[in-house]
Amino acid sequence: MAIALGWLGYTLASWFLAWNPADAGAYYGAAQRLLAGLPLYPATNPEAHEVYRYAPWFAVLFIPLTLFP
Repeated sequence: MAIALGWLGYTLASWFLAWNPADAGAYYGAAQRLLAGLPLYPATNPEAHEVYRYAPWFAVLFIPLTLFP
């Protein structure tokens, strides 16, 4: 159990440190669209800066952050 928790902590820390915060707007917007019942991947310019291009479960993980102003 301790090994699994240590591995999980290492994985999450590695992911967090490698994450580009410029993508935060895309993740946050996708979570807001999920809550509003809108399409997760709206038809927009795919070259735009804050276009969500990731797996749906990443947007689900950001839903709790939409509760903050």
